[in-house]
This record gives sequence, structure tokens and C-alpha cells, in this order.
Amino acid sequence: MSTAQSPGTVLREAREAQGLSIRTLAAVTKISPKVLEALENDQYDAAPAEVFVRGFIRGCARELRLDADELMAHYFEYTGQAVPMSSVEESEDQDHQSVAALFEANRLPRTSYVVAVLAILLGLGLSILIFGDSSTPEYTESHAEESTTTNF
Repeated sequence: MSTAQSPGTVLREAREAQGLSIRTLAAVTKISPKVLEALENDQYDAAPAEVFVRGFIRGCARELRLDADELMAHYFEYTGQAVPMSSVEESEDQDHQSVAALFEANRLPRTSYVVAVLAILLGLGLSILIFGDSSTPEYTESHAEESTTTNF
């Protein structure tokens, strides 16, 4: 890929080299033909936001079998933006790490709840075991004899 060519020119030449029309590429990538034409003409403000421009360029590059990372670096250079330091693999690793962190964060409160419920159940069980018998009157033979003799 020549740095003398704009990113849009690179996309157009790759599309034409493969014999694809804009409508065909639009149907495959699900990107509006107007937006594809704007990308090929380096009119990046046609997309709703910068993040969409990046996604559209990556999607077109994949479909046209171009190196998406190289084309993105060329796009950043062409538009005068700073090239992000992280590669796609690093950002995917960060996504996986953040998802794992969310699961770990959600697991901690569950563990706390389980421990709290077990502690409450243990406390209730011990209190019933220790104090439960004292609330019921103890029935003995001597107590039974006293009650039968006083009733007569």
C-alpha cells in the first residue's frame, strides 16, 4: 500500500481490482452506498461519528482482503490523528480481562451473601439447641405425683 495514495483511493482500487461495484460491496458489508462513495472520496464526515468511519474502513478492508491494521494506520496518518498504541489483539485481551473482572466482581457479593446466610442459620441452630429446651417445662415423675395428689 502506497502512502502517496489516500485511504479512500486504496479502497476504491482494491474494490475495482476485484471487479466489485459499490452496490455489491454495500450489500456485502451492509454499509450504505453513499457512505462507501464518501469513504472512497476521503469524505469522512459523511459517517455519523469517527468510530463508524473506523469500523467502515475495517469492514471494507476485511471484505476486500486488505490488511485492516495497515489501512487504519494509513488512515490515521492521512487524517493527522495519533495512531493508537494498542493493537487489535491487545484491545481484545483488555476486553476479555474486563469481562473477567466483571464476573469476579459479581461473584464476591454472592460469596458474602452465602457466608452471611450460613452464619445466620448457624446462629439460629445454636440458639435453638442451647435455649430451646429451657422454654418447655421439664416433666418428671415427681412433678407428676405432686399434681395428682393436689387434685384430690
